Amino acid sequence: EFAMGSSTERSVFGVTKNPLDVTRSAGGSSGGSAAAVASGMAPWALGSDTGGSTRQPAAFCGAVAMKPTYGLISRWGLTEFASSLDTVSPITRDVTDSAMVLDAIAGRDRRDMTSVDSDGGYRDVLGRDVRGMKIGLMTGFDDCCQREQTEAVNSAAKVLAGLGADVELVTLPDTDAVLKTYLITNGHFCGFTHNGK
Repeated sequence: EFAMGSSTERSVFGVTKNPLDVTRSAGGSSGGSAAAVASGMAPWALGSDTGGSTRQPAAFCGAVAMKPTYGLISRWGLTEFASSLDTVSPITRDVTDSAMVLDAIAGRDRRDMTSVDSDGGYRDVLGRDVRGMKIGLMTGFDDCCQREQTEAVNSAAKVLAGLGADVELVTLPDTDAVLKTYLITNGHFCGFTHNGK
């Protein structure tokens, strides 16, 4: 309901519970959609993603979400927070369902001038060889993650490299500036700064 923050605790309907553990957050701001899918109330749901608002709750609830390329899915009817970043995103139980939903909803919509044509076929690329694919792994990400998260990401990177992907470490300049730029672009005012500075 109207994208209720990163924990989905302030909905007019009350706190969204995480179906995997009701003492934990379902994430947000599309936590209701993620909880509905993870609990089996819906086979899939839509959320809105500006800076992680479908991917974070999906991760919290054991579901799957992705941020589609801007314009791939119509934003008609979506309340905008940061127009150039907002996307509609499917939340599903697995990657196959995600590709199936994307095949159904991607494409041009006359009601959304920013929407683009889609050739579809997203299910067809599942299981395709990753050999030669270039994957950037940000250095220093482990500074803001728990040990288990860092280990999971590094383990996935090793698997992808073992399958032939080209995994490269990428250093982003001034990550503090990245966060501040995102907050300004997203139209949020934040009373705190990154790393307590």
